[in-house]
Amino acid sequence: MDSETGEKVLTCIFKSNHSIHDGITLPCGTAVTVGREKETNIADGQCSRKQLELIANYRDKYVLVKRTGANPSQIEGIDIKINSSAKLREGEVLYVVNMKFPHQVVFVTNKNTNAKETEDEKCNMMSDISFLNSSSCQTETLNANAAVKRIVKERSNDQPESKRMKPKSQPWKMGLKSAMQDNSNVIREDGLAVVIKDKYPKAKYHWLVLPKESISNPRCLDKSHITLLKHMLKADWKIRL
Repeated sequence: MDSETGEKVLTCIFKSNHSIHDGITLPCGTAVTVGREKETNIADGQCSRKQLELIANYRDKYVLVKRTGANPSQIEGIDIKINSSAKLREGEVLYVVNMKFPHQVVFVTNKNTNAKETEDEKCNMMSDISFLNSSSCQTETLNANAAVKRIVKERSNDQPESKRMKPKSQPWKMGLKSAMQDNSNVIREDGLAVVIKDKYPKAKYHWLVLPKESISNPRCLDKSHITLLKHMLKADWKIRL
């Protein structure tokens, strides 16, 4: 902490995994376009000059990635649809175009002796507005959006917070977690979800699509889970019978 002001400033850096450039600073709540340009040192003709639009959220530490180029971009190997957005968090890999030019984002804290308020404070409202205006909140997967809206609405009812935050233990959840880790039950999986056989099938083929992220209760879902829900609903699992 700075001895004079006691203030620190958070900075978001868009960096190349192969160090093809020095890193690009992403201001909070401000759209930054990246693509085939000198700043990125990307010269591949498959990459548009305006391939991606990046908006950093300093409060929640993620970058909203909107694909505007003609050729696909991927986060953790999952395609971002054109004119659609997805969240990129620290530790995840963004491929700028066609599974090439891997990048990541890092949030670093620096001392700032002159700032009157931090970037983190200034961008709280900007980041929320950016997300609400993004196509990831305007997805064509209406069922997923409706589910999230319903769950968020339920969380705002008059039930005591202690009751909502501490649901009763459900032993079957532990059974599902155990089944997800049993390779003999796994039909297909990727970085976000896993398909397993139902222990008590109600049909000849009865499978469950489950998220790998630990979500203890449906009421824990919020707008940050829209991408996950879309993936689970629309993913092409290519299951061979």
